[in-house]
Amino acid sequence: KDQPARLARCIESIEENTDYPDFQILIIDNGSQMPATRQLLDQLGTRHRVERIESGPEGFNFSHLNNEGARLADSPMLLFLNDDTIVLKKGWLSAMVGTLQLPSVEVVGARLLYPNRLNQHAGLILGALGWGPWHALIGLPADTQAYGGYLTFPHNAIAVTGACLLTRRETFFDVGGFDAKDLAVSFNDVDFCLRVHARGGRIAYAPQAELIHDDGISRGRFARPAEVAQMKRRGYGLADPYWNPQYSRLTPHLA
Repeated sequence: KDQPARLARCIESIEENTDYPDFQILIIDNGSQMPATRQLLDQLGTRHRVERIESGPEGFNFSHLNNEGARLADSPMLLFLNDDTIVLKKGWLSAMVGTLQLPSVEVVGARLLYPNRLNQHAGLILGALGWGPWHALIGLPADTQAYGGYLTFPHNAIAVTGACLLTRRETFFDVGGFDAKDLAVSFNDVDFCLRVHARGGRIAYAPQAELIHDDGISRGRFARPAEVAQMKRRGYGLADPYWNPQYSRLTPHLA
């Protein structure tokens, strides 16, 4: 919504750095009003699909917007991508689609870096900070080979961020999509991954898919207290099977 420069930058990076031969871009406009945004959307609409979806009377609802976007899409695979991302490597989508073809893999996440090239996302861990989900090894140099090369090698994870998340359309709707009722803004991606995990699907991290993610720039870095409480109540009763027990859960960036 009304971030024309950011949206243009994101779309341009996809167009210039995607070698996967068969994809379409569906842009979800959450009620933009600025003339510059409307002009950009008109321009983008000549080569991509643009749909306007309102969040509804209760305000911004990330889960609802993505669920509706998924219903409008007609492809067998769905890749959810925030507009505050920039694609860095041409093979990003090919790597993610290829990883999705591995046995029992149903969700794939990407390697996301902050603009200063420190690690932002290489998969999430559960039970961090005493209770919840958190980014593994957040803030470490992207090229570090510490922790067994965790940042640079493909691996399973309990969850990945929805900022860049690939799944099959069938999987998405089979597990009910994102929770638009109780997790409108935060943790909807984690909750989705945990439901996939509960039915036996694997969540994988594909480091060959590398993007910049200016995390929180669009909506700010905060979690709604009600959604934090919702995640704590759900609990899931899971011990993260993929996070090395020798590494801390209280400070996920430290062993």
